[in-house]
This record gives sequence, structure tokens and C-alpha cells, in this order.
Amino acid sequence: MALSNLGRILPKGERVPVPHLSKVTFHPPLYVGADEPKAEFLDRARQVLVESLREDGSGDEEPGDTA
Repeated sequence: MALSNLGRILPKGERVPVPHLSKVTFHPPLYVGADEPKAEFLDRARQVLVESLREDGSGDEEPGDTA
């Protein structure tokens, strides 16, 4: 699942969400392979989110990046 445009919904310091369009994208489930290391699974999951955000045009930042 990927969430986009949330920073505008609940601006820093606010307690009440403001009306604004956001997007929730559901992806097919990811499963950990029998012998797949945790780091490889997390890299694969992260790549799905990065590709989703790029396709959506929601931003050029990768998940975890802060401005």
C-alpha cells in the first residue's frame, strides 16, 4: 500500500485534517522467499513503492527522504 499527498491533509502542527485529495494505492501482496534475506525483501518492497510513486507522479523523492 502506498499513500500519497498526506502532508497536505495534516499540516505540521495541526490537529484537525484539512479537506484535500490524497491517494491510497493498493499493491499485490509481497511474500518473503524461503531463503530470502530480510534486507533483500525490504529492498524489493521499497522498489515497488518507489516505482509506484514515479508512475503516479506524486513526487521525485523516495520513501524515507525528507525535505
